[in-house]
Amino acid sequence: MLEKAVALLAEGGHMRGWFNQCPTASGIGDFSGDKQRRVDLVHWSVLAMRARLVELKWRSDRSSEAVRQALRYGAAYVFCRVHRHSLPLRDASLMDARHLSIEVVAPARYWRAPDLQGRIARVREGLKRFDVGSRIAGLSMSLDVLAFPDWFDQLPFADGADVIASCSGAELTGPGRKVRDAFRELSSVAPDGEGGRE
Repeated sequence: MLEKAVALLAEGGHMRGWFNQCPTASGIGDFSGDKQRRVDLVHWSVLAMRARLVELKWRSDRSSEAVRQALRYGAAYVFCRVHRHSLPLRDASLMDARHLSIEVVAPARYWRAPDLQGRIARVREGLKRFDVGSRIAGLSMSLDVLAFPDWFDQLPFADGADVIASCSGAELTGPGRKVRDAFRELSSVAPDGEGGRE
């Protein structure tokens, strides 16, 4: 419901640059599973040339798997950039990012798993050492694990019909504003446990 709400709010002009269910591996391989692999949310800033690939979690408690999945999206993006002229989808539009932010967005409780901070710190260090710049000039990457603000602890929708009613109009409703503001107020879950405003 939250993913759909973001997509509808974006269509209505309330969350510009956001898209949902973006394919990551279609056309790369022959595996049928790859054709169903999609990023939950993407935010593309044309002016900043910054792409955010977002794995969105709400109820699941498997934070390590969410981080791994988000990294797979980043790897698929890098692969497509490196091989852009030899892939079957070479004529499709491509986010020509200068910075790729690989993100997992979830409630704060999601990030309280034992040793998670240490694992996140190791992945961030690995990304710093990954020499993507030698293959794609000017591209930098980061891993961001982000928490919703504490006040966003439950979805403002009862069901899918409620999402459509609350988020698909030209006017921004109370529930729609709540979702928009929750994404504006995401905070970074830093390795030392200190969050910074995103």
